[in-house]
Amino acid sequence: MSSGRRRTALAVAVLAALLLVVWLLLRPTHDARDLLALLPPEADAYLVIDLERLQSNPALRKLLADPPAAARAPEYDAFLRQSGFHYQEDLRLLAAAKLGADWVGAAVVELDRERWSRYAASQGATQSSLGAHTAYRFGSERPIRFVLLEDNLVAFAIGRAEHGFEETIARYSEAALSSAKTDLEQRGLWNRGLEGAGVWFAGRTERLLAANGSGPGVASFLLGRDWWAGSRLVLGRVVSSPLRLDIQIENQCESAVAAERMAGAFKTLLALLRSAPGRNAGGAKYAPLLETVEIRQQGDSVLFDWQWDSRMLALLAEDGP
Repeated sequence: MSSGRRRTALAVAVLAALLLVVWLLLRPTHDARDLLALLPPEADAYLVIDLERLQSNPALRKLLADPPAAARAPEYDAFLRQSGFHYQEDLRLLAAAKLGADWVGAAVVELDRERWSRYAASQGATQSSLGAHTAYRFGSERPIRFVLLEDNLVAFAIGRAEHGFEETIARYSEAALSSAKTDLEQRGLWNRGLEGAGVWFAGRTERLLAANGSGPGVASFLLGRDWWAGSRLVLGRVVSSPLRLDIQIENQCESAVAAERMAGAFKTLLALLRSAPGRNAGGAKYAPLLETVEIRQQGDSVLFDWQWDSRMLALLAEDGP
């Protein structure tokens, strides 16, 4: 190749690289705080999932891609073929607010707008106008709605939270509207553990129990309303790295006395789980998962720390006990 052609090829390569850099710099980007600022205030709970960060752990990525004993439904395969959307690669970041039985949220995604529109039409989705945007709606008993705010930004709702959904879209254009950011700042939670988290959660205990009065369960133990007496707020985060997973939960109580009682109750439950007969049968292989759980009281809070290394994640990813 002559020196003139080499210079021309080099100039083309440099120009292409510059155009790529400009495109990356000008392309709209969003972080978890941007998405939370779109959500309604005074929600029962807020949830953030950073799937890219979460899947930085190879074992967890494998577990999410192929959950043990799970078979893909034919409808999901049809969805993949028609929409071209696969959550592991195309869902980057999601934030959602729980309003009673409903959810309103926003997500950063990679999708083909035309294929999504065709898929929505093939599924009988109804369309309506919300300002400058087109809203799609599936189903009637528990409808699912979504709006493409940008090529990589989606607002969605699950359930009948009509007002919350419409306000989320309005906040995209009117940032001054009260939002989850306002709510979390007033409660001192805006920067509490969000940075670096693959999963982040903040929920008002009483409201969550109102939606599920029986309370959550752990193994065969049901943790009903009485168990959570004195609890005001539950904060949780999952920090993922290539070699481990750290799960951190803070249960804020109305007093140090309530926190002491709850910490003691959880420690007793943990001791029962560690000595359960299942450890000597099929559940024995999962015993290491419980050995790293730490529970302690700190003022009016109960703190839970749970560390999973690659060996523990590999146990969960196996097909059988």
